[in-house]
Amino acid sequence: MWKDPIKEAKASSASAWGKNRLLARNLLMKSRLYRMFALFFAVMGVVIFISLFLSHTDGNFINALRDPTTIVVILVPFLPAVVLSLLAQRTEKQFAALKPYDNAPEPPDKK
Repeated sequence: MWKDPIKEAKASSASAWGKNRLLARNLLMKSRLYRMFALFFAVMGVVIFISLFLSHTDGNFINALRDPTTIVVILVPFLPAVVLSLLAQRTEKQFAALKPYDNAPEPPDKK
């Protein structure tokens, strides 16, 4: 059976437009989710930092700076927040580089 090339072109462009839109939405949602979890882990990191700081240093900050293990133990609670923030930044860059509506074909006409 003969296929109409114009209809096929419209269907493929509509599908490409939908794929770009779906990809952009997924990247944006990932970025927001990563940011939300990064914020959560940052808050939890502050709470853990305070408890570790008070237990390891007895309130004396200068003596804590002299012991490298104490510095490492205090900075570890912030690592998940840093990693998630970097992941969010990378997905935001992918989203910005995508430019889903600049070169995308026009959306299909709704009839």
